[in-house]
Parts: sequence; structure tokens; C-alpha cells
Amino acid sequence: MFQRIQSLFQTPEDDKNSTIVIKSENLTIKSVEACANGTIIIVCVNATFDPKIVELILSIGVDDHYFSQEIPLKNPPPVCFTVPVPELEPTICVAITKIDVDPKVEILSGCINLKIEVAHLQLIQIDLQCFQMPI
Repeated sequence: MFQRIQSLFQTPEDDKNSTIVIKSENLTIKSVEACANGTIIIVCVNATFDPKIVELILSIGVDDHYFSQEIPLKNPPPVCFTVPVPELEPTICVAITKIDVDPKVEILSGCINLKIEVAHLQLIQIDLQCFQMPI
């Protein structure tokens, strides 16, 4: 069972398009997106800064399943959810770490990490990317 879930997220060695990269940064809406392209499943995380509530809005997509949650900038908890994969139902947690706000240059920086668990056992941890976005 554990090999099955790991195979869903493993990146093929010979596929250069399966690397984990920050795909885009839109300076107008102040957001950043990073994706992990596995052999079968693609996980994308979009972090958008909302200056009205001074929080990040995380939008997470796993194939055809989408999740969204607001998180505080100070000590943000990981966002965890279960993905309906038959017989496995893995839990995916997305954490924003190393958050720093530089008010002088108006930059928000941090790192996006992804963790996958089945039955409370961590199978995979992926450091997607670190980012900087204007605020």
C-alpha cells in the first residue's frame, strides 16, 4: 500500500518537466504558485497575500480536488486535508515556513513545504520552493 502512494508522487528521473519549480508570480495580485508533478498526481499550491486581512490565502489543487484556507502570517499552522484515493486516503499537509516580512522593501518571503502521510506515517516530504513577493 505504501509503495502505491509513493509511486503516485515520485518524479520520474528522466522527465525534465516534472521538476518542482515556482511556475509564476503575478505582481498585481501578489501571489506565487508552486507545483509538484508526480508520475500520476499533480499537486499545486497557490499562496496569495490579502492586505485587507494581512493573511495568506492558500489554494491547493490535487488533480480535480481543490482546497482553500486563510492562514496567519505569524506562526502559520500547516493546512492538512485528506485526498479521496481509493483504499489509501492519504493526508496531504502544506506548510508555509520561514515567513519573513521586510517592511522597508515591502517584500514577503517564505517557503512552501508538502508532506504526505498515510495512517499517520509520513511517506514523502517535498520542499517545493522558497518565494519572495511584493506586499
